[in-house]
Amino acid sequence: MSELVLVTGATGQQGGAVARRLLAEGRRVRALTRDPTRAGALAEAGAEVVRGDLADEASLAAAMTGATAVFSVHPGPLAPGQDEVRDGKLVVDTARAAGVRHVVYSSALAADIVQPGKWELEQYLAASGLPYTILRPSSFMENYLNPLFGLRDGALRTALAPHVRQQLIALDDIAALAVAGFDGRLDGRTLALAGDARTPGELAAAISAALGVTVPYEQLPIEELRKINARFARGYEYLNNNPEPTVDIAALRALHPGLMTFADWLDRAGAAQLNAIFGAAKQNVSPAQK
Repeated sequence: MSELVLVTGATGQQGGAVARRLLAEGRRVRALTRDPTRAGALAEAGAEVVRGDLADEASLAAAMTGATAVFSVHPGPLAPGQDEVRDGKLVVDTARAAGVRHVVYSSALAADIVQPGKWELEQYLAASGLPYTILRPSSFMENYLNPLFGLRDGALRTALAPHVRQQLIALDDIAALAVAGFDGRLDGRTLALAGDARTPGELAAAISAALGVTVPYEQLPIEELRKINARFARGYEYLNNNPEPTVDIAALRALHPGLMTFADWLDRAGAAQLNAIFGAAKQNVSPAQK
């Protein structure tokens, strides 16, 4: 029987991408979620869906029974009520007690500078004695499907300064590198992840070309973003003050040749999804706004 991978956050963006990648490769997946009703597609694809909570040691221990590897990812700024550090340490401790042979932890780019909780978890995992891989994703290309970061009112709106080259990674590439971690090819490594780096104007131009319409870039005031989410604002302040990319994209592409650029992502899936959002937005414009 093949090895079993427990995927936490299985109904989220990263957990879902990792679970789908594993299933597509014919691997056994146990998908942990607080709400199994949201994991119907994973169940249909062959995942064993279990209810559990990262803050609940008993449910974690049950979910890890028989698992050989764990993908550990924790809710981001949109779930401020959860204690990421406490929950993350509990995942590590439970995995060690369960005899798990590898943990892949998804942290964040520049975690040691802008996300102290994730940085603390990186150190905790590294000191645990467990074989591990730490992934530090940059901003997701898929974030542009969210009006908070993407198309809104016919424009691309983010808090990035116009001169900043934002580093971006596709969820499918995070999943591919997580699988490489499970296979033992990245033991003990901490990898910063990006497949492309583009200014907001370049991103808007690429989206415009893909959609066949003009999508201008409009900078969202940082204070407006801070009212929505203070952690998002801190991230964008870091990006705006450190405009030069830090990820060695060429080296990462040598490790994972399928690494997508933003144009690749648009061609494969992004353009169709963005077009659906853009079309829906145009349909919702009132006659007085036209």
